[in-house]
Amino acid sequence: MAATTPPLEVRVSRHFLSWLSESRASLLFTTYQTNRLFLIGLKADGRLSIFERHFDRPMGLHATSEDQLWMSTRWQLWRLENALPPGELHDGFDRLYVPRLAHTTGDLDVHDISTDGDGRVVFVNTSYSCLATLSERYNFAPLWQPRFISRLAPEDRCHLNGLAMADGRPAYVTAVSRSDVATGWRERRHEGGCLIDVASGEILLGDLSMPHSPRVLGEKLWLLNSGTGELGFADRERGRFEPVTFCPGFARGLAFLGDYAVVGLSKPRQDRTFSGLALDERLREKDAEARCGLWVIDTKSGVVAHWLELDGVVLELYDVQVLPGVTRPTALGFKSDEIQRLITIDAGPRPIFQPLVTRKSPRDAASPPVAETPEGPHDEPARAPRPEAARAAYARANKLVRQGKLEESIAHYLAALDHDPCHTKALLNLGTAHARLGHVEAALDSYRRALAVDPAFAQAHANLANLLQARGDLAGAIHHLEAALKSEPQKAELWNQLGLALYEDGRLDAARSAFERATA
Repeated sequence: MAATTPPLEVRVSRHFLSWLSESRASLLFTTYQTNRLFLIGLKADGRLSIFERHFDRPMGLHATSEDQLWMSTRWQLWRLENALPPGELHDGFDRLYVPRLAHTTGDLDVHDISTDGDGRVVFVNTSYSCLATLSERYNFAPLWQPRFISRLAPEDRCHLNGLAMADGRPAYVTAVSRSDVATGWRERRHEGGCLIDVASGEILLGDLSMPHSPRVLGEKLWLLNSGTGELGFADRERGRFEPVTFCPGFARGLAFLGDYAVVGLSKPRQDRTFSGLALDERLREKDAEARCGLWVIDTKSGVVAHWLELDGVVLELYDVQVLPGVTRPTALGFKSDEIQRLITIDAGPRPIFQPLVTRKSPRDAASPPVAETPEGPHDEPARAPRPEAARAAYARANKLVRQGKLEESIAHYLAALDHDPCHTKALLNLGTAHARLGHVEAALDSYRRALAVDPAFAQAHANLANLLQARGDLAGAIHHLEAALKSEPQKAELWNQLGLALYEDGRLDAARSAFERATA
C-alpha cells in the first residue's frame, strides 16, 4: 500500500496571534518543496487563519502597494490581483488574490522578485546568472550580470539568488560564489558567498556561506547568511557581515514589519547541497534541531519575539512577504471550481464582485448564518473500487476533520479528487468542511458536484437543502429534500427537515403532513 501524506501541524508562540492582531498585518510564504503558497492571518474571533493554494514549484514572492502579488513558479511568473472592492469581505477574507496574468519564462529557476519605480518586474534569473525582466515577445530580457560572469548561459554558475531594491531600482544581490563555470558554486558553499553592489559591480562582502534575501530597511542592508543560520546586516564601511541573531534552521526569505524581521526557516535536506555547512555544527553546539517555519525577530535587540512552526509535510520554505493592513487574505487556485465561478466586472469606479454559483433571491442579503450540516466525515465503504492514492488522501482528510482541523482537511479532500474526480463521498465531506468554516459558496458547489455524479445521493441533497434553507432559498431547499426522500423515503430526519422548510414557507398543511410522516 502507498504511504499516506504526513499531516501538517502548525504551532505558534504564546503571543504570536496578539502580535499579528496589533500589527494589523498578515504573512505569506512559499514552499516549492510541497508546491504551495500559504496565506496567514486572523479570523474574526482572533484564531489563526491558514489558507493554502497549490502552484507548481512557487519560489520568489513580491507584494506591491497596488494589491498585487508577483510569484515565480516552475515555468512562469504569475501576477495575482486582489479582486475585492475596498472594504468588502468574501467569506470573512479581506483580500482575495486571483491569478490574472502568467508570463511563460521557461526553466529559469527564478528566485527573488521585485518591482522597480516604474512598476517593471525585476527578477533573479538564477539559471542564467543575471538580473532580468519580462519581455513581451521572448522568455526574458537580461538587465545586469556580475562582472565575473563571462556569458549568459543556462548553467547556474554562481547561484545568484537574492535581490534588494533601493530607491526604486535594483541595488544589491547575493550569490553563493564567484564561479564562472557550470554549477561551480556547489564547491564554494561554505565560504564563497558574496554581496554585490549592482551599480558599481563591486563585491561588498565576501566569505559568506550561502547568503540569501538581502533587504534594505532604513539605513541598513540586511541579509541572511544561510549556511551559518544567521540574520545580520552588512557593515559596508568595514566590509564585513555583522550577525544579529542565530536562527535554528536554513534561513531563507526575509521581510520586515516595523522593527521586526520575519525570517523563513527550513530543515536542511540531507544532500550534498545542504550538508556539511557550519549550520550543522552550530545546531550541535546549541543542542538543537533544525526548525521549519517563521521566526519573528526584534531587530533592535536581536531577540526572537514570536514564531510559527510547521511540522509534517512542509520541510522547506523559500520566500516570505508581509501584507500591512490586511488581516485575513485568501487566493484562488486551479484545483477547485471557484476560479470558474467567482467573477468580477470592471464597471467604472466601483467594480462588481459577483460569485456566480446560484441564482440569488432578494432574501439572500439578510439570510441567517449558515447552519452546520448534520453529516460528519462520511467513511468510504471498503467495497468501493477507488485508486489507492484517492483512498489514502480521503482517509487522511476524514481523520483531520475528526481532529477539528477543517482547513487542513480541505487540501486532502482535493487531493483525493485529483485522483478520483467522481469520488462522491469526498465531494460531500469537502462541502461539509467548507460549510463549517463558513465558505458557503464553496460548500454549495461541492454538493452540486456530488449530485452531478450521483443525482440520487440523498445526503448531498439534504446537506445542500440545509444551506439553501439557511440562506432563505426555501423553494430550492424543498426541491432537494423531496429529491432526497425519493431515494430514502423511510428516513425520519429528512421528513422532519422537509416539514421545517414547508412550515417556514407558510405551507402549513404540507408541513403537518411531513411531520406526521417523520413521527410514523
